[in-house]
Amino acid sequence: YGMGKEQQAEVRELLISLVLHTDMSKHFATVHALRASIDQRGSDPEQWASATETVLRVLLHLADVSNPARPLQQATKWSSSLNL
Repeated sequence: YGMGKEQQAEVRELLISLVLHTDMSKHFATVHALRASIDQRGSDPEQWASATETVLRVLLHLADVSNPARPLQQATKWSSSLNL
């Protein structure tokens, strides 16, 4: 689909890593990695170009844990739609 075998393998490996890091047992390691990246890179967006995987891990983790922070009715509706 427009990617070679090597690139497909890299993307697959990245996606698997990202999904595995949504496990709550990895929560504190993810938070620690984000804090270390912030300390190292600061707020300059150009400094974050090399931290793509860390940023993707954090964004996916935030999306994964955000549902309980929603209003109860909205969180319940969303959870129900996932448990078909």
